[in-house]
Amino acid sequence: DMEYVETFGLSPDLAYTPALNEAMLDVAYQQNIEAGMDESEAQKVRHTHSQGIKRLLAANGMLK
Repeated sequence: DMEYVETFGLSPDLAYTPALNEAMLDVAYQQNIEAGMDESEAQKVRHTHSQGIKRLLAANGMLK
C-alpha cells in the first residue's frame, strides 16, 4: 500500500485502509480532468475502475 501512497501522493494514513482505493480513484479522476478529458468521460472511467476494484475485493473475500 505504501507504494500506492507514494505514487499517488497520498497521506500515509490511508495505507492499509479501504479509503485508499477511493483516494486513488479521486486522484486519477482529477488527473484525467486536468489532462483535458471531459467530466462525463472522467466519471465513466472512475466508475469503471471503481467497479473493477469492487469485483477484485469481492473475489478475494475482502468486500464488506
